[in-house]
Amino acid sequence: MGLVDLEQVQRELTCLAEVTLRIALHQARRELQLVQLPFAIIGLGKFGGEELGYGADLDVLFIGGRGDGDQASAIRLAAKVIEFMTQPTEQGTLFPVDPRLRPDGEKGSLASALEAHRDYYQQRAELWERQALTKARFVAGDEDLGRRFVEMAHEIVYAKPLTAAEADKIRRMRERIETERGNQRDRQLEFKTGPGGIIDIEFLVQALQLRHGPAHPPLRTPQTLALLNRLTALGLVEEADSFHLRRHYLWLRRLESVLRRVENTSVSRLPAAEVEQKTVARRMGLDSREELLRTYSSVTAAVRQIFVRGFPR
Repeated sequence: MGLVDLEQVQRELTCLAEVTLRIALHQARRELQLVQLPFAIIGLGKFGGEELGYGADLDVLFIGGRGDGDQASAIRLAAKVIEFMTQPTEQGTLFPVDPRLRPDGEKGSLASALEAHRDYYQQRAELWERQALTKARFVAGDEDLGRRFVEMAHEIVYAKPLTAAEADKIRRMRERIETERGNQRDRQLEFKTGPGGIIDIEFLVQALQLRHGPAHPPLRTPQTLALLNRLTALGLVEEADSFHLRRHYLWLRRLESVLRRVENTSVSRLPAAEVEQKTVARRMGLDSREELLRTYSSVTAAVRQIFVRGFPR
């Protein structure tokens, strides 16, 4: 309805997700009688960045217990929180919770102590996991434990600047996402993973964050647009590029919102059917399907051009 801007919608959806998660944790503690167990929930991805859109999962890490002695209790508590958040009701469910970014992924423990996370990230974590930690933010549970986790994450992530070889690895990771996810027959319609899509912008600013964050603490923020503004203020991104990246990021996220809000489901692709494109154009405030496609092509081409300059081969 145009009553608030997109960034406010994202902040309010994030706040709604946080409060439901805190209620879920409170309820789970009571049911399992684990009120005293140290336990914190860390948001990652767009949840960590306070950038949630409609139909989004909540990427989380569960930090629980003091060690092996209460590991099982921490796992049970994490499982109960997920159950609370996803159990079907007459009015649907709350938010899907995705803990797969945890150490060792789906093979790893659902919840681990702070020191177990520290050991993993210091000794075995891949570059992409270090990159994911740039979005870490405490969202629920034991505030002191959450603060200590974020401090630990910053110590590890920003221990040294991103090297040229690591930057090339991020570029190649981006290429794999582009060629392996989504519908490859119409890759250009994939506004998240396709060329010039949302991930181009996110990977570019995160790589700059990893490169310059060790020397510039203000860059250690999980919010994409705040990070872009700070990179620009420090002279690390050209003013013109920053203007276009911000403008295009908001346009692509608005397109995502338009496509997702009707069914509240995850959609990351512009529809191929003409009639559906006409509907999307109207919802975007554009005059025609042709204007939608022209604007979309212009946005993604400009984003890709800036991305390529940021990741020279």
